Amino acid sequence: MSKGNLYSKYPSDPIVRGSYYRLYRQYNKLRKFKARTFKACILSKLDDLQTDNPKSYWHLINSLKEDDQNDKVKSVDASDWYEYFKDLNTIPNSCKNRLKQLDSQLNGMHNSKNIQ
Repeated sequence: MSKGNLYSKYPSDPIVRGSYYRLYRQYNKLRKFKARTFKACILSKLDDLQTDNPKSYWHLINSLKEDDQNDKVKSVDASDWYEYFKDLNTIPNSCKNRLKQLDSQLNGMHNSKNIQ
């Protein structure tokens, strides 16, 4: 069983809580360290390749640029947003009959109150 599951099961247990947060801090430190080393590795490759192998240098630059372009491709198209919001406030056909029944009942109740 993972520490997260144990912590969600026993949030007031000080041993489980301490163990979970200790591992969580270690994970965050390792994650930040790995990100820093990855960036440093890329920068050192760029420095080395700039003078030694310009073709590989530009290939690495273009591969880094492609990551940003892929994120833009995954975004939602404006026409899809328009269709989504256009249909958002419409009443489905399956509910229209029920709404008519409720409206007629409310009108009937309103009319019976006005008569009395």
